[in-house]
Amino acid sequence: HQQLLETHPDALLIIAPRHPEQFDKVAELLTHSNLSFSRRSQKKYNNEQVVLADTLGELQYLYGAANISFIGGSLIR
Repeated sequence: HQQLLETHPDALLIIAPRHPEQFDKVAELLTHSNLSFSRRSQKKYNNEQVVLADTLGELQYLYGAANISFIGGSLIR
């Protein structure tokens, strides 16, 4: 995403972990990255580069808002 931002500075990455127990782990990784992010559950947005979808039941709406979707679960055994 950092490379994409070089040419598309308004690009937004939405990360939606499959299991709720992963929400805090992903937030911790984002905290230590160079990317600005917000958590969907906090409903506070200030032009962040990443939104962590840490809510349940909203995935269909997030897909609807996306230009591109990538489901990466198949990359992990």
